[in-house]
Amino acid sequence: MLFVGIGVVLLLLVFSLGNITLVFSLDPAWEQYKLFGMPIFVAFIAYSIVKFRTFNAKVMAAQALVLTLWLLIGSLLFVVQSNLSRIVASVTLALVVIFGVMLVRSVKREIEQREHIEKLAGELAETNDRQETLIHFIGHEVKGFLTKDAGVFASLSEGDFGQLSEQMKPFSPRSLKAISASCRSR
Repeated sequence: MLFVGIGVVLLLLVFSLGNITLVFSLDPAWEQYKLFGMPIFVAFIAYSIVKFRTFNAKVMAAQALVLTLWLLIGSLLFVVQSNLSRIVASVTLALVVIFGVMLVRSVKREIEQREHIEKLAGELAETNDRQETLIHFIGHEVKGFLTKDAGVFASLSEGDFGQLSEQMKPFSPRSLKAISASCRSR
C-alpha cells in the first residue's frame, strides 16, 4: 500500500502544481504538464499489483459485476409503476444481493486456496529435491560399503589372507560375484 500512497501523493502534487502554475501564470500551456502525474500514478499502481498482489483482478471483476447487477436491478424499483413489478424487482434484488455476496466470497476463497496450493507445490518441490539428494547420498554410501566388501572377498578368493578352508572356498567367489553384480546394477 506504500506504493499506492506514494503514487497518489505524486499524482495530487503534480496536479496541484499544474493548477497553481495555471492560476499564477495564466498561461494555459502549462496545464498540459499536470497530465504527467497520471502515468506516474498508474506505474505505481501497476508495480504494486504485480509485486505485492495488492489488488486481485478476479475479486475486483466479481465485485464490479455484482455491484452493477445491484445498481441495475435496484434502479428498476424507481422506474416501474405497478406494485407487482416492484415486488418482483425487490425479490430479484434480494436474491442477487445474497448470491452476489456468495459469489464474491467464493472467488476470494478460491484465490486463497490457489495461493495455498502454490505454496504447498513449492514446498513439495523443495522436499522432492531434498529426497532426491538423500537417495543419491544413500546410494553412494551403500556402494562404498559394497565396494569395501567386494575388496575383502576378492582378497579372500585370491588367498591374500592365507589358505581358506574347504567350506569357505565356494562362499567367497559367490559373495564376490553377488556384490559385484549389485554394485553394477545401482
